[in-house]
Amino acid sequence: MIKKISDKKKARIKEQGSEVEFYHQIWWDRIHICEACKHLILYPWYWSFAHKLSKTQYPQFKFIEENIAFVCDPVCHKKIDSLYVKEKRKEFADYLIKNYGTKV
Repeated sequence: MIKKISDKKKARIKEQGSEVEFYHQIWWDRIHICEACKHLILYPWYWSFAHKLSKTQYPQFKFIEENIAFVCDPVCHKKIDSLYVKEKRKEFADYLIKNYGTKV
């Protein structure tokens, strides 16, 4: 059974585009190197794009390219998550707010 897309989500996709389109654009714009271990990434998997600031806590930065880190595997994804949760979250959030504002 195919899940129905809500009207709210349809409107958001129409306005902002889909996450898949966003990730494709980032994939073609950047060099494919893991930010955690510096290995080459040959193919974009669903876990290859790590949000430095989580989508749930910072939804306004969901579609900001600087908030996305390339990672080569789920282990490196967790490294990026813990780095930005424990050490750099406040500093990076302040940087994004300064450059993009609180309402993106």
